[in-house]
Amino acid sequence: MLGKAYLKITDAIGKIIPSEWSKVVLYAEILDGSREVYFFFQTPENDEYIYSHDIPEQFQVSKKIYTELLLDLQELFKQLHNEFKENNPEAWTNLTLNLESNGTFSIDYDYEDVIESSLDEYERQMIWEYNNLGIYPEDEEDKEFVKDYLNIK
Repeated sequence: MLGKAYLKITDAIGKIIPSEWSKVVLYAEILDGSREVYFFFQTPENDEYIYSHDIPEQFQVSKKIYTELLLDLQELFKQLHNEFKENNPEAWTNLTLNLESNGTFSIDYDYEDVIESSLDEYERQMIWEYNNLGIYPEDEEDKEFVKDYLNIK
């Protein structure tokens, strides 16, 4: 059952990315009242990560079409979350998906109560980007926040 859900998710990601890609690193957060999904991907020609929300501008894709496809992807993660809730007393709140173009993937589930977190959504994303992609924020204040939070010298 989960295998089918994972396949649908990887297919949906492939529909959103309008070019050939080599690697995707995705964050999904599913809570009772909200959901958030974004990802970064690399192309075979470039190791630099491209942010999913930049696809409409960078690839001249209709923002409406991109948003519809992203909402479809969010719905698939919501279904996956519901499936977990049916079979486990404690369901995950967020996950990180690593996907290679050859089909190999890994998923790290996190059970942190993000609502009770001292970090807001923006801060969580900055920390996630550094931890999973090695990307610091461009803004110096934000970069210092990440370093301080993670005790990086």
